[in-house]
Amino acid sequence: MLYALRKYIPDAEITILSHTPDIDRVAYQRYDNKVQVFRYLLVPYRDYSKKLASGMNYLLSVIKYTSLVKLQKVKTLTSNALRAYANADVVISAGGGYIGGYRLGNLGPLYGIHLAKMLRKPVIIWAVSIEPFTNIIVEKTTRHVLNEVDLIITREELSVDYLKSLGVRPPVYSGADAAFLSPVLPIEEGDRLLTRANVHRQTGDFLVGVTARNCYFPRYQGNERKREANNYFTVMVNTIKYLVSELNARVIFYPQVIFSPSNDDRIISRKIAAAVDSDRVTVLTEDYSPEQLKAMIGCMDLFIGTRMHSNIFSASMYVPTIAISYEKKTEGIMNMLGLQDYVLDINTLKLEDMIGKIESTLANKTKIKEMLPQTVSRVRELALNSAELVQQCITTLGVPPFLVPPTMRDFLLSPMVV
Repeated sequence: MLYALRKYIPDAEITILSHTPDIDRVAYQRYDNKVQVFRYLLVPYRDYSKKLASGMNYLLSVIKYTSLVKLQKVKTLTSNALRAYANADVVISAGGGYIGGYRLGNLGPLYGIHLAKMLRKPVIIWAVSIEPFTNIIVEKTTRHVLNEVDLIITREELSVDYLKSLGVRPPVYSGADAAFLSPVLPIEEGDRLLTRANVHRQTGDFLVGVTARNCYFPRYQGNERKREANNYFTVMVNTIKYLVSELNARVIFYPQVIFSPSNDDRIISRKIAAAVDSDRVTVLTEDYSPEQLKAMIGCMDLFIGTRMHSNIFSASMYVPTIAISYEKKTEGIMNMLGLQDYVLDINTLKLEDMIGKIESTLANKTKIKEMLPQTVSRVRELALNSAELVQQCITTLGVPPFLVPPTMRDFLLSPMVV
């Protein structure tokens, strides 16, 4: 998103609010040293044992910031985040799957949107997915907040249809995930990074990339939830065993998310690898940048991803991809890529279905690799159109218009190599 904004609005002063500002402040220096990064107003809990304390902290923060805005004392605050809201010409709620579903924690990002509207700021929601509501409080609050914003751009058609069914009033457009515009390192750099991680590719090797995650399984409660989690783990273990024993594959686990102890892909990846117990399985543990991950994933012959953005990286590198869907967003994005036949629902995951998808993917490997450049190009065009909609909306809302560099579209649609 930052990359696209800089192309459309090169002189914009951009402030990013993050849950991990100290990490992100350093990370964003690779892309743009003019960007400011501050801590977000509401910080989510990382330790599930402290949910009550975190919830109380959320509530007290909401009361505090709302009161300060109502009393018009924003400019006297020491809070960098709230000052950033107050000084902004436009607030963009960045992409993700934080809208809808069942989690009360999803109300945190919605509060940021509502706060911006309390400060009378234009608000654009960019590249989101909307999950079906299973909590009446989340549903009513979300509908109210969404009706306040100025523009909503989803990242797949399923979310557009769902928003229409909710009767949301602002303009809604179907775009694409901004990760499709992510730059990529040369494929040789991906090979070098894999070699540094002791993945030495030999002639004739069949490399399979995998992402795993600790899924919360919201459809289930108590023992049923534990059973589904165990089933996912067992299917993943047996899938890797099948790949190693039957296809003589080398399997590489990628760490797509390492946010917290309860949300760190390396932990479950290590457990799966330990259960497989094979020297042909490698778990990558470094904190790789998105472009590094993308280049490394591009070296794979097959990719099986539970993490949606790992599937985006894989398909963007024209690697045949099987997605394990834990939310509707995965199905929507795989549909856009023409890969709807290669999706498995995590809630009904079975080993025989996984093996069937692997066999089908390999049988159609050539066809898939020929199709992906066309479909990925079309989806990148949608992602680019999303950035253009943002720029047009900003201009329409009265923020001074900005010139779009005449060669920008050709530049973005050409292969982007850092």
